Formats: sequence, C-alpha cells, structure tokens
Amino acid sequence: MRLALTLLASLWLAGCSQLGAFEDLGNSIQGLISGNDNAEPPRELEPLEPSVNMTVLWKASVGKGYDDQVVNLVPAVTASTVYVADRRGLVQAHNRQDGERLWAAETRLELSAGPVVAGDKLLLGTSNAELIAISLVDGTLVWKSTLSSEILALPRVAHQRVVIRTSDGRLAGVDLNNGAIRWTHDRSIPPLSVRSLGSPTIAGDLVLDGFGGGKLIALNVA
Repeated sequence: MRLALTLLASLWLAGCSQLGAFEDLGNSIQGLISGNDNAEPPRELEPLEPSVNMTVLWKASVGKGYDDQVVNLVPAVTASTVYVADRRGLVQAHNRQDGERLWAAETRLELSAGPVVAGDKLLLGTSNAELIAISLVDGTLVWKSTLSSEILALPRVAHQRVVIRTSDGRLAGVDLNNGAIRWTHDRSIPPLSVRSLGSPTIAGDLVLDGFGGGKLIALNVA
C-alpha cells in the first residue's frame, strides 16, 4: 500500500511539472502571436568608467576601404615604420613615431592579404592569385609570382622560402629572392568550405598546416 501511494505521488508531481512546462510554452506562443513580450527585461547597463585614458598620437588615411569584402589586410610594423595596404592596390609606409608618410606605391592590383615584412621586402597577396614582393625602401616591385588561387592567408617566411596557402587549399614554397615557385602541395578541401584566412606555421625546417577535412600535415620548408 505504501509503495502504491509513493508511485501515485511521484506521477502527480511529474504531471504537475509537465503541466507547468506546457503552460510556459503556451504563454510564450501566445506572446508571439499577440506581439506582447513576456520575457524578463534586461538589467540596466551601468556606466563604464575607463581605467586608462587613451590618447590618439597620430592617424592617417589609406585608400578608400574594402567595401565589406573578405580580405586580410593588416598593418606590418617594424621598429621604425608602419606599412599598410588598401584593397585597390595602394601601399604606404609611415613613420612609427609621428605617422609621417615616408612613401606611397600604387600596385594597381586587388590586394587581399598582407603586408608582411620579409628582410628588405614587403610581401602581399592578391585576389587574382598573385604574390608580390616590393621594396621596403620605396615600394618598387621586386618580383611577382602567380599561384593557383586567391590569397587570403598571410605569407610565412623562413630559410629564404615564402610559404603561402591559397584559397583552394594548396600550399606553395616560393623563393624569397626571385619569386620562383620551388614546390607545391595539393590537397582537396571539403565541399562548402568557408574561405579561410588561416596561415601555415613554420617550426624549424617544417611547415605545419591543417585542412578542413581534419588532416594535419608537415612538409619540409626547403
């Protein structure tokens, strides 16, 4: 008898909890239909007091932006200079301390990745599968190499090799001195893959890279 009463009490409690859940669901649906929001109002935001006062030291205008296109154009910084690029092909060098423009170069290319400092050169990739190297001194073109697809990943450099990943999943090793393609590695990417901005990693004389299919590879950088 006691066991039967315990079971009945458990069933009654379960039914009550389910009934409450159904009532909450019904109220939510009714609120959606009627347009009345029955959710708990958000907590009022408290004023944020900055702990550090920031001061703008200098600013500069570079090109006209990239109109929400997918690019990977980021400043490259050395001890004395900041290098920046615009989607429409403009590359500029600015004094790091005061922002003074040191030089500007018009490449007339659809830049999509870079710049990256590599010795006395500045490396950039384009949407038309071009990898270019320009002079750090004045922005003149040193060499241009054509790869297999759009370049969104930042180039990596070691042992006089520029390792670049293109949007079709291929890797290439390019000679830093003259732009000659020394090796390529081809691996298919899964269908419906998103455009990746990820770059390979160089550790010693190995190039490490991961692919959308879950594979990790190691290649000799030379």
